[in-house]
Formats: sequence, structure tokens, C-alpha cells
Amino acid sequence: MRVCRFCTQCIFESGKTWDFHHGNSDGLSASAVSRNSEAQGCVFCSRLFADLHGIVEAFNRPLYRWSIRKPGRTRESQDFIVIVFRPIHAVRGLAGGDIDIWLPERAFYLFAEGSLGDLVREEDLGESTNSDPAWSRVTAWIDNCAKHHPTCNHRQSYLDFVPTRLLDLSTRRNGFVRLIETKGMSITGPYCTLSHCWGNVKENQFINLTAANIKQFLNEGISLEQISNRNFTEALEVCERLSVRYLWIDSLCIVQHSEKNKSANAKEQELEETDWHHEAPLMDQVYRHSHCNIAATASRDRNGGLFRARNLDHLRGDGELSLARYHTSRKLGIFGDTVWRIVPSDYWERELLDNVLYTRAWVFQERMLAPRILHFSKNQIFWDCGTLSACEVLPSGLPQPIDTISGTDRHWRQRLQDPSLPQQGPLAGEATDSLEQFWKRAVQSYTKCNLTNGGDKLVAIWGVAKLVRAALDEEYCVGMWERNFKEQLAWRVADCRTSSRPRPLRAPSWSWASMDGAIELQDRLTSERLYAISSHDGKEIAFDLDPQFR
Repeated sequence: MRVCRFCTQCIFESGKTWDFHHGNSDGLSASAVSRNSEAQGCVFCSRLFADLHGIVEAFNRPLYRWSIRKPGRTRESQDFIVIVFRPIHAVRGLAGGDIDIWLPERAFYLFAEGSLGDLVREEDLGESTNSDPAWSRVTAWIDNCAKHHPTCNHRQSYLDFVPTRLLDLSTRRNGFVRLIETKGMSITGPYCTLSHCWGNVKENQFINLTAANIKQFLNEGISLEQISNRNFTEALEVCERLSVRYLWIDSLCIVQHSEKNKSANAKEQELEETDWHHEAPLMDQVYRHSHCNIAATASRDRNGGLFRARNLDHLRGDGELSLARYHTSRKLGIFGDTVWRIVPSDYWERELLDNVLYTRAWVFQERMLAPRILHFSKNQIFWDCGTLSACEVLPSGLPQPIDTISGTDRHWRQRLQDPSLPQQGPLAGEATDSLEQFWKRAVQSYTKCNLTNGGDKLVAIWGVAKLVRAALDEEYCVGMWERNFKEQLAWRVADCRTSSRPRPLRAPSWSWASMDGAIELQDRLTSERLYAISSHDGKEIAFDLDPQFR
């Protein structure tokens, strides 16, 4: 990315602390879209233009006001500058009618180039996320975590728990992998897990473990030609690069129900019905004890895969992967003669969390419970552990001001990994969030995600809930806690327009788990009540809970 001439003169060279941005939509559009095929548009204008393009009508007066400030620096913080673009009026939407739209505020951070660690030159990123330069960075992250992150390594290892089944990749070079049942076996190495989107399984069918083929897979293995899923085959390659022999994939390590197996005998039917109920409660242990979780972040279905080619033209100078750079030989106000790099405040969200995989509810607990994660995104690889969040563009880690969501997730990932968690009671650590606040945020994030099978609403967050239950040392049921139960009935939907209660009920109507859509929980009081809570008929609130909801 780059800084256009208008923004250079209007913001950097003006000597002002605020002013108006482009006076009309044509000027904004011209700066946002580069006429040079080897470069991207202005880092500021292209983001603002993306917010309004195709949504609002053209405008002929300034839409945004920008302001700039340099926060005070503490001993622990970096030297940085903040530029904020705020809309100053609403704009008429293209949908018709009298609907005015307020566009979002956008913020950008400027960091002194030298404060960002060892930045990689864009042209050295490699032509794909499966290139040697990319794997050099992955290897460096893993080695650094193993050698210099004591809190990441103070956790339960794969020796404490092994999944019921694993894929043994030692025969991959022979054209097949082996499904093994680990009971009674001596597993001599760590295993990885895979997070992936199933997609529309009717249109994009891929191989699953079923009662009909489990004996074949255990005895003969699974031919690589049979797998027919790019996410799976490329995950095998990742494991080989990491020198990890074993891989856990949900659809190949848990027996799935097969509509095709109409001739299933009673034993096969029983296996299909019981295996899921046995394996689902173990999900938290599967991910917590893994060596690393491999996330097919940008893949919508079996055809997407992990690896992405990169446009070599976009790796040079002002390309889409580059952090916009500003420097002048003249000393200009707060900018001085420092070389600055410009990073959007929502860089982690836009580049990673907004990818399709993280709209899936099951993946929420996978991301929170895995000790390390390699996210294979559309442009680059991201790294997450309990100590560091980084990416190929920022290999030394995210700078502090944009390390907010990732930093909080890291804290709880680290705490949920602690082998002494159940004995510690309420959690404490570096983050200021209490365990109560973590659960509120977890439910809000989780309920924003989508479930293919609505019946999994409670199961898909159980891996996190059971660890929180152990730490709080209180009963948990259908998304609610035993203590101050009545206050928890005050949950609400974040947006009535996108929320619904499907039928038949999968949870009691008084539980947030009965709803589809984002949920906001209320705080549970810790002091004595100064009010009474009663049912509609004035009686004490009481429920008889069906065993199916326990």
C-alpha cells in the first residue's frame, strides 16, 4: 500500500492536527484505486472507499474529518501516532427510500519502522504461503515458542492424553495414511489438529469415517487418492514440514453418520450413534493436548485448501501485502524525519478473524483451546500461541496498540492450557478481565458464529464451558451458571433483526442457547439483592429441567 499525494499534502505536510478529507466521492475514488497495476491505492482512501462503495450515493461535500495525535509514551509502550477518520454526516443509501447511513470510524497507527522488529521485505515473502521463505518463518516461530516461551510450555503434553483415533502419516510417501486406534499403543510423538469448513457436504462430498469403512481404514489405510479434500491433503504436507507424525481430523477420526449406508447392520448403526456421544465431550482435551492446530482459515469447503499463491507484483513496493511507508527528509512536526509504517487498527480482525473459518461456531473453541495455531489466510500465514501473535508481514509480533483482541485471546488461551486450572478457582493473570468477563465475551463471540446443525449449540462450546465450570467450582447447565441464576435471565439479543428462536427448542426458552444470533449477557451480582425476582404470577421462579438439556 502507499500514501496518495492528496493525503501526503493534506495530512502529513499541512502541519494541522485536523482537517476535512476529500471534498467529493470522485476524489476519494481516484485515490483509492491505483492506475498502476503493480501498486495498490492509498492506504487511507482505499479503506474509506471500501466502506461506502456500492452502498451509498455519491457525495459532493467532505464526508470525513481526520484528526491526528501522538499519545504519551510509557516505558513499556511503543512510540506511535494515531490518525482517525470520522464521518461528519450521514449519506443516503443506494437501497432506496429515505435511509441515511452513518459510515464507520476508521483509525490507523503509525509506528517507527525500527520499533516493529525484523520486518521482512515484501519481495522476500515468497511466491506462495507454501514457499521456502514462508516455512522458514513458521519454523522460527515454533522454535522460538519451544525455547523462549516458558508459559506456553508449562502445560499438559500429548503424553497426558491421546485421542481415541489418529492418522499415522509415516506411510504418506507410499501413497496412503493409516487410521490407528490409540488404546494400548505407545504413541511416540505429538499430534496436530485441523480446523476446516465442511461447506455444503451434499454438493462437495469428501471422505468420512463411517461404520462401513472403519475396518478398511484401520487395516488397509486410506489412499491419498481417496481423500478428495484439499484441506486434508495440504494439512498432511504441513505435518511433514513440522516433522509431526500424527494428525487428528474430525471427520476421519470420529465415526460419522452415513446416509448412504442403508444396509448397516445393528452393530454398525450402534457405532454411528454412540461414537459421537463418546468423542464430543473429549474435544477440549483433543485440542488442548495437541502440538499445533492447523487452520484452513480462508477455505470455504473441501476445495479451498491451505496454501495460496501470491501475486509477485503485489509483493513489491506498494503491493497489497506491504505496510504503507511514510518518510520525508525534512523534519515535519511530530513526524520528524522518522521512517513510519502505517497499520490499520483492525489489522488482525480484517486479515484473520473476518475469514470464513472464524464464522463457524465449532471453530471458536478450537481457536481458544489449541496451544499454538498456524492460520493459513488468503494473503499470509498468521501465528498464535499463549505468548505471541504474529504474521509474515509482522513476524516479530503485533505492535501493542493493535494487539488488543489477539492479546486477550492469548491470555485466556494460556490460562485454559494451565494443567492446574481446576484447582485454582477464579483465574488471575496479566489480562484485566475476570473469568466472568471472559465468559461474557466468549458467549458473545461464539453466538455471532454460525452452526450447520443447530442442535450442536451447547455441545460446540462445551469444551470451554467445562474448563470454566471447573475453575468456578459451580454447576453449569444449558449455558447458565448456578450462582445468581436469576440475574442471568436478563440476557438479550444484540440485534432483533438477525435473531430468531428455532423450533423445536434445543434448550429452554429462558436460556440464550435457545436463540440464533449474537447474545449479550448481563453481569452476575456478587452482593446481596435489594430486589425480588418472581415469575409472571408472582411466585418464586423454579424450573423442572428435562434431562436432555443437562
